[in-house]
Amino acid sequence: MKKLITTVMFLVIFLDLFVTNPSKSEFYEYIEDSTERKINETQGTGIDAIDKSISALAGEYSKQNIKDITTRKDYYLLSIYTIKTSNQNYTYVGIVDHFFYVN
Repeated sequence: MKKLITTVMFLVIFLDLFVTNPSKSEFYEYIEDSTERKINETQGTGIDAIDKSISALAGEYSKQNIKDITTRKDYYLLSIYTIKTSNQNYTYVGIVDHFFYVN
């Protein structure tokens, strides 16, 4: 009986992880929200008109090109997303409907 309960608990945990593995579209939405938040945090730190123009341009660039530079490795219980830019790679783990910056 104890073995059955343990097995059922593991199955429930694995099923929960499988169901809450975030999709690519959820990752793109997370990146867009994070980018907008960073842009809003940095606005006003210099000349306002230039800051707003550059921030808006950077935000639009990231929204349009993030799909082209992002790869996803789906491990069913979690996913690893890598954003490859010319300067650096950014790695995120998506698990339980959340994303965590790894590298």
